[in-house]
Amino acid sequence: MTSTQHSGKRPADETPTELTPEEFDAALLNHLRRLGLTWSELVRQARSGTFDPPDARKLWHIARPDGPITPASLAAAAPASPARVAARVAAMTRAAHDPDVTRAALNESAAVRQHAIDEHVSHDEAADELRHWLAAHADVVRIRDMYVDANACQRLCRTLGVPAPPGLQDVIDAALAKLSTMTRASEKQVMESLHHPTSDALHQLREHLVAASDDATLHAILRTRMWDVIRARTTDTNEEQR
Repeated sequence: MTSTQHSGKRPADETPTELTPEEFDAALLNHLRRLGLTWSELVRQARSGTFDPPDARKLWHIARPDGPITPASLAAAAPASPARVAARVAAMTRAAHDPDVTRAALNESAAVRQHAIDEHVSHDEAADELRHWLAAHADVVRIRDMYVDANACQRLCRTLGVPAPPGLQDVIDAALAKLSTMTRASEKQVMESLHHPTSDALHQLREHLVAASDDATLHAILRTRMWDVIRARTTDTNEEQR
């Protein structure tokens, strides 16, 4: 997101100032401090339709996204505080294939609890905000799954000592960049948050390989030590399913 900042008449040779999302958030928070408001208080005033001081209404119309004021637009417009970034990454990580992840799943996250404290809202309000954010960014789960699957495939190829499919790294890099933009988190934060989902996907790939190959082939490809690791993992999983 970028914002064009101007005031009054502008000389013909003056170009608008393009703000990065971080600069826009910093300016927004600075205006909130001048008005003596927090972002949560401004959101509550927007919900009620009553703004105090009157300039708060002007700030809201600058800060909020286009369209009607809805829970999804409120979440999308919120500035990217560290707590909000961490909570969005947690929401993305916990979202299953259904983007409308349950509140119970989000309530288990320490990042959501901290988000609620820092934003001065209830735990349920914080979880609902993140559910609305996920619903407003439906592609986030699809792209997350793309990243997880591609990363797991790449890691399996490295384990086997075989070349990865052409273009796989490009898929990983593009998905990671998109997830970073969507959550407004660093790529490192996104990668760390998806470590466990990727590991789970890698285990599944290994188990599928075991199920689809005969013992001699697996011994030849994986060598004895890796074979023992995968066989043990597969045996444990089968016993749990029984």
